Amino acid sequence: MKHTLPFILFLLTSVVFADDRQDFLKAWESVQKNSSEVRDFSSIKDNYYHIKFKNLPFEGKLHVLAYDVEDMPNPMDSLTYSKMGYVEYELVGAPADMRSKYARTFQKWAKNNTLYFDEKRSKWDSYEEFSQQLMNGNGMDKVALYPSLLTFFDYWDYLLIVILIYFFFSQIVNSKRAKDSVAMQKKALEDMERNKVWMQQSIEMQKQNNQLLADILEAMKK
Repeated sequence: MKHTLPFILFLLTSVVFADDRQDFLKAWESVQKNSSEVRDFSSIKDNYYHIKFKNLPFEGKLHVLAYDVEDMPNPMDSLTYSKMGYVEYELVGAPADMRSKYARTFQKWAKNNTLYFDEKRSKWDSYEEFSQQLMNGNGMDKVALYPSLLTFFDYWDYLLIVILIYFFFSQIVNSKRAKDSVAMQKKALEDMERNKVWMQQSIEMQKQNNQLLADILEAMKK
């Protein structure tokens, strides 16, 4: 009996967790079918779906590689959202550069591969629904910090690109300055070398003048 209770609790937890995952997957399928970015979405077999996009140049198989549900961080117990579920996927045969070529369009679809569970409404929300709930003051009991964070993370890729461009051009400017500095140093060395030659020539001429003056004085003595 001593070891039976933990085992029963483990079984109950496993069942609840399995139900969470199945509920999440069904909700994700529904979100895909109703997505404004998807023209057609249907199940082919376990973990395989047919998908056709409205704005992305792809129609074919979507392979669900993995999916899971995990507890959602809840600062100061302020959120009514308690869980988040995610899907890891592969668009079979999609062009390797499709994601980079259509970055913004792809992101508009891809962000709904993560859903958020609202305990109060017992509902899995898409990214848009989750954002809207928070911006409207719903989904929170105390604070409204998440909307600004959502906006920040939504545009993080673009901010990162700006930062990288800044550092890239900074490197170019610094490189140009370094080259200019080297050129100036080289010119200074060349000037010093010319001055050295000129000084040597001046000294030699002075010696010759001194010798000529000495010869004249010697001749005058005679």
